[in-house]
Amino acid sequence: MKKKSPSYLPNMALKLAIDSYKSRTSILSKLEECKPVEETLDILGGHKKVSKEYKSEIYELERAGLIKCYNNYCIVTSKGKDLYERFQNEKNAIEKTLGDYYTIDIKDVDMKYITNRALDNLLRFVETYGFPKPTGNIDPLVEILFVDNPGSFTERIFGTQYALSLSILYDYTLSCEINKKCKNHYPSGKTVTRTLEDYGIYNQKFSFAPLLNSRLIEKAPHSNNKYKLTPLGINVVRHSSLQAYIAFKI
Repeated sequence: MKKKSPSYLPNMALKLAIDSYKSRTSILSKLEECKPVEETLDILGGHKKVSKEYKSEIYELERAGLIKCYNNYCIVTSKGKDLYERFQNEKNAIEKTLGDYYTIDIKDVDMKYITNRALDNLLRFVETYGFPKPTGNIDPLVEILFVDNPGSFTERIFGTQYALSLSILYDYTLSCEINKKCKNHYPSGKTVTRTLEDYGIYNQKFSFAPLLNSRLIEKAPHSNNKYKLTPLGINVVRHSSLQAYIAFKI
């Protein structure tokens, strides 16, 4: 398999977050549409035969104790079955609760609480485990979700650089709009850096180009280094925050 660039994973996570909002489904449902993830879930769920000769991920899945391979076939271990069930249970719980949330009118003050709690949990997760750093030996999504997954599947995706940056920008903006104490509620790159450093996450510099190119943010009026979320950006981050919040409460 050709190695992906370091930016592939955070870019892919951001795209999945956008697609998740547009389809009003969980990001785990969108992940199931990614071919490598779909194939891995089929293997762990016992829906597909595992042939050692034809699977590039087999070695890593076996090393992680998810499958056990013999001369010409592999079987799913109890650990692999448990991981598969955990993925499905998390996805189903989020799908159900998302549906419940969308039947009510969530006020900004309530969304502030949800966003803040979701962001705090994500930041603590990154503080503990760091941003995912795939080896490039197998598909990055398969690696961070199944081979190297210390937390919930949802945390693993939303705890990537660009998705997390968007949440920080929104949390700051929403706080200023609600308390009306900020002279200029448009956040900058330093807002993201300071927030990360508050959680002991240092030496992180992100490009806002993916957020700008995806039309999730735009340059603030009369400023070259401050940003405002677009309507799309606000809707994407609200949808993402709900999922991160639900995943933490499961």
